[in-house]
Amino acid sequence: MHRSYIEHAQFNTDSVAITDPHEIHHFKDVVRISIGDPITLFNGEGAEAEGRVLSVQKKRIEVKILSHKSAGTQKGLSGIILACAVPKKTKFEWIVEKATELGADDIIPLNTARTEFHMTQERSERKMSRYKTIAVNAAKQCRRPTLPTIHPVSPLESVLDLIDNNTTAIIPCVFSERIALHQALSKHKQGEKVLILIGPEGDFTEGEVARAVEHSAIPVSLGETVLKVETAAISTLAFTRLYLGNET
Repeated sequence: MHRSYIEHAQFNTDSVAITDPHEIHHFKDVVRISIGDPITLFNGEGAEAEGRVLSVQKKRIEVKILSHKSAGTQKGLSGIILACAVPKKTKFEWIVEKATELGADDIIPLNTARTEFHMTQERSERKMSRYKTIAVNAAKQCRRPTLPTIHPVSPLESVLDLIDNNTTAIIPCVFSERIALHQALSKHKQGEKVLILIGPEGDFTEGEVARAVEHSAIPVSLGETVLKVETAAISTLAFTRLYLGNET
């Protein structure tokens, strides 16, 4: 079934209109949607609606609402924050896509001592817009009713300040005293947030890991091999998501 994102829509009316030019182009020129076709709508905040196309015009597609609902929080799952160092080229776009599919609630591009990240304010704003578009498309594909919050590029120190008594923070690294990921997550209590800190190529510095530990982050091992940034981010997120999903 076709699926469309309408930002801030509530779906508690008889009909709604799709007016985003990109959405209209996709439905008119790519999938060639027709009057009467079924369509699913979501607002990225948990609300979804089932509808049928009433009209297809140049600048709007009208949809009749047949039913709507708000998604509840799945039992056993907590908020997951992925704070990941920005790798070279477009790899962070891939991380945003996969993190959206895997249910990250917040995605924070991380600037660390070894992060090769240099861009103007204008380019940074374009990147943020691009990341949101990728998250929307990923949510459509995987039928996720919510979108992750994608934060501006942030220094490690400001992210460490997010750690409080209701947060389990883990920091994969290749040195320091480490425990297995499942051992760290076993300390998590239901209802707490999980903050995953992923370093750049070359890893966090020893000083950064020490400061993270001072903020109660737990150093963990991801196995015997040294993983690339994107591999470490997605494997850690996937394991965490599955582990928390099995909480009772």
